[in-house]
Amino acid sequence: MKPRPELYRCVLAADSRARIDASAAGRGAWLCGPECLDAAVMRRGFDRAWRATAPTSVGQDLRRAFNGLGLGTSVEDESECMDAGYLGDAGGATHETMLMRAKG
Repeated sequence: MKPRPELYRCVLAADSRARIDASAAGRGAWLCGPECLDAAVMRRGFDRAWRATAPTSVGQDLRRAFNGLGLGTSVEDESECMDAGYLGDAGGATHETMLMRAKG
């Protein structure tokens, strides 16, 4: 599992667009990286993390955000993601729930 500083916090902004922001207000969905994005969307992890229905553009919005950070959406590092796709409150490390396992 990746430590929390290596995870990316995804939030749903007021304009209903998903973005990566470590300090924005509201509930955050923590991802290990772009390699976890498709599985998170498919398994509706953002809905659970945000306690709201994620917009249909959530995958595209976050893919653009990861590309803006210089991170591709390759799945070569999928093995690193096996236990590291967390979703939880922005409030603290004690309230994290596992989003997915990339394999198995």
